[in-house]
Amino acid sequence: MRFVSILLILVIGSNVYGQSKLTEEEKYLAWLDSMKSETYIAIELTLDELEVLGEKEKDLLIRNKRRFNLNNTDQFLHRMPGMVMVRRGNFAHEPMLRGLTSERYAISIDGMRIFGACTDKMDPVSSYIEPINLRSLDVSFGAQSNGIGGSTGGAINFNLKKPVFNLDKPLFASIGMHYGSNANTFDQSVDFNYSTKKIAIRLSGVHRDAANYLDGNNEEVRYSQYEKYNHAASLSYRLNETSLLMLDYVGDNAYNVGYPALPMDVSSAKANMFALTYIAPAWNFLKSPEIKVYHNFIKHVMDDTKRDSVAMHMDMPGETETTGAYIKSEL
Repeated sequence: MRFVSILLILVIGSNVYGQSKLTEEEKYLAWLDSMKSETYIAIELTLDELEVLGEKEKDLLIRNKRRFNLNNTDQFLHRMPGMVMVRRGNFAHEPMLRGLTSERYAISIDGMRIFGACTDKMDPVSSYIEPINLRSLDVSFGAQSNGIGGSTGGAINFNLKKPVFNLDKPLFASIGMHYGSNANTFDQSVDFNYSTKKIAIRLSGVHRDAANYLDGNNEEVRYSQYEKYNHAASLSYRLNETSLLMLDYVGDNAYNVGYPALPMDVSSAKANMFALTYIAPAWNFLKSPEIKVYHNFIKHVMDDTKRDSVAMHMDMPGETETTGAYIKSEL
């Protein structure tokens, strides 16, 4: 039996920036039309490859780069048309598609279905991915606009960065740091890529640490602190000129996360994701089919022991575990 998934997707860059091909009027007309249709793509940006033809295009590129040069995934999602973020604190904002919460749309990381372990939605799937590991983002609206599971509101898929085969520059590394004065936020990141003719390896790590932030009146917002570590490893192996085997791992650990809008905080939120992918040559009428098996598990612990106004403490741990597989291709 062959399983064929034909995807209509939107690709948006995170670290490489492109140009919008739709005007504001065209976006609005597309939105109006989407109210009568089952699928809708809000905006289209070019990823990875960009050709600057003149001063006008160069100025547009600079503006887009400033606009999308963001610190975390929450800020990136917040600026997407058709999407708003529910903020319960300074960490892990919940994405909403056209006002629909996560129960109404499908969300995945690199095609892997993942389910948050918190009953109060304090650990949306987007909180377990970092921009340094994000290659592109697929967003679709409508009941028939996704291939990662049934939903009535659409789908979000975070595509992970993969190792790069580059014999001219086999070793590449980058280090980044960011400081925010409001909450004494200090972020650090490292990215490493090494390749040979047959093997390519990518490693990355991110650490974020923030204290309580200050509001518009310069008053401290209690229980808005957080700290998290994110690490990822990816291995690509060329079986031959037309076949590729890939192994991916993403780990994310958050500690001492405060939620000032809720009566509970989070003492720890841990996620581990594993995936094995095989990209094969054409099978009969299928072009470059992709076969993936994956497993992920999340452990989330809500904790109110640091709140000074709780008469009776009530810790609420939660866990999810998901195993899946899929085959997708183009006709």
